[in-house]
Amino acid sequence: MADEDNRNQIDRNLVPIHERGGRPDVDNRPMMDFTSARTYAHRSCIAPPPIAARDYEIKTSVMQMIQNTVQFRGTPMEDPHEHLSKFLSVCDTFRQNGVSQDAVRLKLFIFSLKDKAWAWFNSLPPK
Repeated sequence: MADEDNRNQIDRNLVPIHERGGRPDVDNRPMMDFTSARTYAHRSCIAPPPIAARDYEIKTSVMQMIQNTVQFRGTPMEDPHEHLSKFLSVCDTFRQNGVSQDAVRLKLFIFSLKDKAWAWFNSLPPK
């Protein structure tokens, strides 16, 4: 009986407030629901190879360089082959000791996507 009540409560929480008869501007959940932070694990469709290096770090400046120089938005006017060529050229300008170039490229690739391309990437099933 208690399990059925819990399932009903969970099902009720999944329905938007305004469809439950409540006001959309008032959240009627009990205070207990707000006592712990929700965490969402973002799982990527890219599965990079294992990295043996202990002190491996991609600098923020490298991520910013990728974002500023080789952004791909997924518009019909953009050439995905040209994007990949530029992306690989930028990635080849630095090395990480103990880390393969493929691993670095796979980690950095998501920083080169924006708008429709980012939405497409996030729609892919995780690995």
